[in-house]
Amino acid sequence: MGSQAADYLLNNNGFGDETNAFLGYGQTGQQGQAVPLSGIDLEIWKDERDKMLKLLKDKNSDCYKYLKKLKFDPKKLAKELATQTPYDALESTNDANDDFGEYGNTIKKHFEEVYNVNGRYDDAVTGQTGRVYYTPTGLSNGTIILHEAIHVLYKGKDNLLVYNPVNGRTTKKGKRSISDKELMKRMNIPKSSDTRVINKELEKNGCK
Repeated sequence: MGSQAADYLLNNNGFGDETNAFLGYGQTGQQGQAVPLSGIDLEIWKDERDKMLKLLKDKNSDCYKYLKKLKFDPKKLAKELATQTPYDALESTNDANDDFGEYGNTIKKHFEEVYNVNGRYDDAVTGQTGRVYYTPTGLSNGTIILHEAIHVLYKGKDNLLVYNPVNGRTTKKGKRSISDKELMKRMNIPKSSDTRVINKELEKNGCK
């Protein structure tokens, strides 16, 4: 995932450039709940996911070879996608503090703020505990689904910082998911504030 808006919002509260979502269980419309994709959105996501699974399982595919070159394991990525439960970013009202580092905010509100700054929603956001929140542009694109799976499986160098409203302290909570900046470096992509270039590079190398 990535956008100038997300970078702006997170860099200005001291939590870095990689957005991550708090994850949980819930039902549509209930306050404080994480909402899984359902209906036609879920079917679209599954169709795109299944296309990507075929590439990840085919040792002769350009995508498989490219990921191996980057030292990402296609088999592990396939296993992650086969078992992943996708979540709805625009319906989820759970607390965004744990993984966004945004005390008092919700997942849905965060995406709305990104939209207000950038004029578009982020395609998808990966959570530190392994689930992914999607908007309509993300769930309908297999390359983005793969991109987020990389965030799920691989850690980066930076620490995850979480604010505790009880004692007013910010503490470390393990390593953050590999950031888009780290991904760009590994993929030999020139630095860019628009991290959608990662998806373009994946597509160029057969991951679509």
